Order: sequence, then structure tokens, then C-alpha cells
Amino acid sequence: MATTQTSGAGTLPDPQSPVSAFVEGKRVSFGSAQQKFDALIHEWKRLYDHGSSTESPLNDAYGQIVAMGWPAVPFLLREVERQSGHWFAALRWITGADVAKPEMKGNIRLLREAWLRWGKQNDIQF
Repeated sequence: MATTQTSGAGTLPDPQSPVSAFVEGKRVSFGSAQQKFDALIHEWKRLYDHGSSTESPLNDAYGQIVAMGWPAVPFLLREVERQSGHWFAALRWITGADVAKPEMKGNIRLLREAWLRWGKQNDIQF
């Protein structure tokens, strides 16, 4: 369950919570990395204008997902498997893996397949 804590200085992270994030402009604490990730995915979708092909998918929520590091990788692969979002850059930045071949440029299906194959080859449960 997400919690917030306020003080005279503003919203502070709950020291008992393992993870926190900024969601809708407020610091929110979560009981698990999965809960944090799910909230950030929702926030990313809220901030990202899906109606525009020129709008960058990079926003504050995307950055916070990348900042989660390796714990986010299985969740990101699950999103890729669901054909949701633009997570190839996040996966590359977190893992350091470069699964894209020159012939895959611009081919979302091939990139998706390559990342899912990489996840399975590296025994990542998603």
C-alpha cells in the first residue's frame, strides 16, 4: 500500500518503506518494487501523450523507472511482452546489453523478440 508522509518541509519518504517515487508531483512510498513500478507505469502513461508520434516517451516517470536499475528489468520485460510502451532504451541503459542488430532498426517486432530472447537467455523471470 502506498503511503505519504508530510512535514513542515513538505512530503518526505516513509523510512519504513523500501521504495518511493514521485507520482503526480508527490513523494509516495510503496511496499515493494512491483508496486512502485506499477505506479510509475501508470504515471508514465498519464504524462506521455500517446496521440502524438512526435512526443518523446522520455519523461519523469520513465527516468524513475530507469533509476530503479536491475530490479525493474523483469517488470520491463513483462511490459515488452505485453507489447506495451517504449522500453527498449530503458532496458539498454539498465542492463548495458545491446540486442539490436542494424537490420532491426525501426522494427518494433524484431526488437521486442530480441529483448524477450535476451531475458530468457539470462534466466530473468518475467
